[in-house]
Amino acid sequence: MTQKQINNLSLPSHKDFSCTVSIGISCAKNKASIIEWLKDADEMLYNVKRNGKNGYCMEVNKD
Repeated sequence: MTQKQINNLSLPSHKDFSCTVSIGISCAKNKASIIEWLKDADEMLYNVKRNGKNGYCMEVNKD
């Protein structure tokens, strides 16, 4: 999914509210548990939120 596709997911602006999408992506490969996988995805999500929201962050594959 590209940033352009994420922007297309946003709802049109409304005077009372707006909606954005923030996504954290982590690969399950080489994770010891689902808990580790979810923690990594959550970390990626909060990277997006710290950097302005309305985007995505994907874990760099260390292989």
